[in-house]
Amino acid sequence: MTSKKTLKLLSKQQGFTLIELVSVIVLLGIMAVGFTSFIGLTTQSYVNATVRDELIASARFSVERINRELRHAVPNSMRVTEAFDGSIKCLEFIPIKASTSYVDIPVAPETAESEFPVIPFINQQGNDYLCSNCGDFVTVYPSSTAAVYTNLSSSVSSGRSFPITDIADDATTSDQWTVTLANGSGVLFEEESPTRRLYVFDSPVSFCMSDAQGLVRYSNYPISVNQPLPPNNANQSLMAQNFEPLITYRPFEVIQPTQQRNALVQIELRFSQNNEQIVFENEVHVMNTP
Repeated sequence: MTSKKTLKLLSKQQGFTLIELVSVIVLLGIMAVGFTSFIGLTTQSYVNATVRDELIASARFSVERINRELRHAVPNSMRVTEAFDGSIKCLEFIPIKASTSYVDIPVAPETAESEFPVIPFINQQGNDYLCSNCGDFVTVYPSSTAAVYTNLSSSVSSGRSFPITDIADDATTSDQWTVTLANGSGVLFEEESPTRRLYVFDSPVSFCMSDAQGLVRYSNYPISVNQPLPPNNANQSLMAQNFEPLITYRPFEVIQPTQQRNALVQIELRFSQNNEQIVFENEVHVMNTP
């Protein structure tokens, strides 16, 4: 009797059929594909959002940096140039190191002078401006780019910008300083400034964009009549990367001043990475007037 019952129990036990196994495998495969697609889409969305945030941060930093520096540029010192094939484009300007109002300057037909009085002034750090063989330059009424970059030699006797050797307290009065020019035989400024403004500067700054490097800031290089592309022997700082090819657009454009407004600098930065594209357009109103 016992053996018969055991046989009956064994006969009632059933395993998985081949169809059931295949069905389970198919269902598990469908579920795995679904979960994989869901995880992949979620991960890709996160990556896209991260790339977009990085591009926006780079664009904001670059535009804000250029804006701040351009607001302190010598009037009419902004100029733009580009390579013949469009692979590199540069915006150059000269930052103001210090500025003041002059008391009097030699202007034709007056007698040429190598010294003239100015109102005491401070530098960008808020301290008294000091110059003793500093190699800086002064400019009065720079009405054009050429007036800033041309003929910056100690032998030039006529123009709007000249190298200086010293600025010190006037021994005869406490409320004036004396500017000493490098040309000891005297100079004549071409024209008076309507606001009697005088600007002191030393070296230019360039923001250059190239397909190879991205946006790079150049500083501490000599002033040149012809705009360098890019400057040689200069300090370099990488500002941003991942731009669209420059052949498709112009990142910098200078709009010359009129009687109703100062100069304008238009900036357009087109970022592109992993099919994410961001375009930043900005217009900088250069506040300083000749």
